[in-house]
Amino acid sequence: MLVLCHFREALEEVNQSHLLPDLLDEIAELNYIVFLLSEKPCQPLDRNQRITMEFELPDLPDQERLEAWRKAAEAHEADPAVDWESISTRFPFTPGQIVKALRMAEETARWDAPGDGKPVIRWPHLIQACYKQLNHRLESKARRLKPKHAFDDLILPEPQKQKLIHACNHIKYKHTVYEKWGFNRKLSYGTGISMLFSGPQGTGKTMAAEIMANELDMEIYKVDTAQIISKYIGETEKNLQEIFNEAESGYAILFFDEADAIFGKRSDVKDAHDKYANTEVSFLLQKMEEYRGISILATNYLQNIDEAFLRRLNYIIRFPFPDEAERERLWRRIFPEETPLAELDYAFLAQKLRLSGGQIKNVAVTAAFLAGGAGESVGMKHILKAYQYELDKYSRPVDRRELGDYAALLDEY
Repeated sequence: MLVLCHFREALEEVNQSHLLPDLLDEIAELNYIVFLLSEKPCQPLDRNQRITMEFELPDLPDQERLEAWRKAAEAHEADPAVDWESISTRFPFTPGQIVKALRMAEETARWDAPGDGKPVIRWPHLIQACYKQLNHRLESKARRLKPKHAFDDLILPEPQKQKLIHACNHIKYKHTVYEKWGFNRKLSYGTGISMLFSGPQGTGKTMAAEIMANELDMEIYKVDTAQIISKYIGETEKNLQEIFNEAESGYAILFFDEADAIFGKRSDVKDAHDKYANTEVSFLLQKMEEYRGISILATNYLQNIDEAFLRRLNYIIRFPFPDEAERERLWRRIFPEETPLAELDYAFLAQKLRLSGGQIKNVAVTAAFLAGGAGESVGMKHILKAYQYELDKYSRPVDRRELGDYAALLDEY
């Protein structure tokens, strides 16, 4: 028997699809069975009935895919703590991909713990191997972030932090709610999460998205919304469609930064531009609802987004400007343990330097370089000078009266 793999894709790749009828004529004259395999839907492939049978192999149902994972894992030594339900829900693999992922996970485990015995596959090995099976080009359309933070690093009011945790549980327990509890029969699509983060710059929106990725062991890609907006009709939707198509196979978190570029108070249609802008927004929300992963919009101006659009999002989390107590916590955590510190007046810094978390990070890093260049420990004079540099960005002078006795430290530079 002859098996032709990637039949349709090979013709399309070399722009020879017009050769399909002649090729089918040649195949029809053969006196033995021929299989034509394609990863893309091909119906209708042959209108002249030269092909005896055409059928599509469907994706595995969720329960069968879970059983496929468990069955394939029997050939390996896996950590009993591995959550097969979670991995099955997260990665809708074919049986072949499942086998390959487990083999790669075993090799990764062997590399981590070389020895004569059979390596034990643990959760990190499995996650890494699964992402290696995915074939997408998201990095050509977005920037991949590498999460380094945990929930303890996020300085945010407790209600907002709890809402983030609940959003993570939405993904962790998808199999329980949709499969075991039957909600998949109630919903035709929309098993993922659509979120909106709002707040001033530097209040932790990007960090929160990274923390979710870290907590869920998911890849995260940052999309600059301003770069996908086009003045040409239909081009914005095309760009969005490409991003979500690539993300669907990668099960990544999509983080749309500067969402104000596409959102606005556009419910009232006054001209053709407003009508088209509404179409763009509706298309984005539709794709977010259909996406089975996590999609997050970030905006500095929640008031610019119409309530009609907000109702279609699962979670809206507001990131307020940090108050004095939160600023003190930020100052106390911003310097790594290895950083040599002189005596710092954290209460004073929190009270007088009214900065966001991002600005505090900028000041701390600049102060560290000032101290390193002088061969000194990081002290108040370095922080205040760095604070002056930070205000210079916004053409704001330092109010020396606010600094009190510490104002004299600025004269040391």
